Amino acid sequence: MKTLNETGKILRSQLASYGVASNAKPTIAVKATNASTHAMFVAEAEVLKSLTKAGELIILRGEEKEPEGCLSGFVSDEITVYVKVIGLIDIKLELARIAKRQKQLTDLKDKLAKKMQAASYMERVPEHVRKADAEKITGYETELATLEGQIVTFTAF
Repeated sequence: MKTLNETGKILRSQLASYGVASNAKPTIAVKATNASTHAMFVAEAEVLKSLTKAGELIILRGEEKEPEGCLSGFVSDEITVYVKVIGLIDIKLELARIAKRQKQLTDLKDKLAKKMQAASYMERVPEHVRKADAEKITGYETELATLEGQIVTFTAF
């Protein structure tokens, strides 16, 4: 249930950040790479649709392609959400938002990588913190790749 609520929260946040009107009923897609997570979304599709006030909800498996005209959002390493935005948002404003987020993520990733490359990092930092830092770097890289895809999608609009 936590995953479902977090996904709904991120989708609502994504709709708000795009400036989608609250009375609009956009098409939303959720892609889950994990089979159990996919099954949970299929079982709780109406709940997620209600949480996000979506007109249509599409649940995708990891290998399926997202619908045309959608922008993606990052929930976790195994969950990506998509909102069909054609006719709903200002493309130039969204490109500026993506560029700002890319800079933020790049700065965070570079700062963490520099910290991890320090000579005393391996001996000074506990194993669980090193593992968490490695996961953060992976998360940053995944989100940056998602943003790159969004830029390509926006420039095609």
